Amino acid sequence: LKGWVPREIEELVMQCLAKDPDERPQSGRELADRFDTALARAQSRIDSDPGRPGLSGERPAPSRVGVPIPAG
Repeated sequence: LKGWVPREIEELVMQCLAKDPDERPQSGRELADRFDTALARAQSRIDSDPGRPGLSGERPAPSRVGVPIPAG
């Protein structure tokens, strides 16, 4: 995912995974509000770079390096 997930969203996900519960969002509402803020910031940053595709644009194909392929 790294590379096409906006930094702001990645930071929020890492906060959700924090070991200390006090560092995580304390409710679903707080998480939703923080997600909306992070998404708006990411979109604003992306919109200011005309050479970069927007959040609604196509994502690059995920890398298959290191991903086990199941035997048929």
